[in-house]
Amino acid sequence: QSIVAQGAGSYTGTITNQDYFATVQLPGVAAGQTITIDAQATSGNLDTLVILLTAEGEWVGENDDREQGNFNS
Repeated sequence: QSIVAQGAGSYTGTITNQDYFATVQLPGVAAGQTITIDAQATSGNLDTLVILLTAEGEWVGENDDREQGNFNS
């Protein structure tokens, strides 16, 4: 699943056993800007992982678990 974010707002995607990741493109975000990404499991035992990459695919940062015992990112 691929989502193209158009400005500030909330974007929702679905992850399943067959479609186990989603990409969200942020075309309006510039280097140095602050953004908030919140990934939450709404059912099952999904352990979310958020990875932030540049448009060129270079790693910027990641978050696996918010805190011990909380598997959302």
